[in-house]
This record gives sequence, C-alpha cells and structure tokens, in this order.
Amino acid sequence: MNLTLVKSSLPYLIVLMGVFGAVNNLTAQKLPSGYHFDRKD
Repeated sequence: MNLTLVKSSLPYLIVLMGVFGAVNNLTAQKLPSGYHFDRKD
C-alpha cells in the first residue's frame, strides 16, 4: 500500500466516517432502541 495514497485519502475517510455517524444517529432516532449500531464514544 502506498503511504502517500493513504495520506491523501485520509481526509475522505474522516468525512465518510462523519457522514456515517450522522446517518447512524438519524436512523437510531427513527428506529426502536436496539436496532442502531452500538457506538462507544
């Protein structure tokens, strides 16, 4: 794996994780408790 490629794609990964977290929170509010992914903050 190219280290430069990892460094350049890291911001995109962080953004994707942020989007996933936001979608996760939205779906957790609509679904009954227990259906959403357990996140350890």
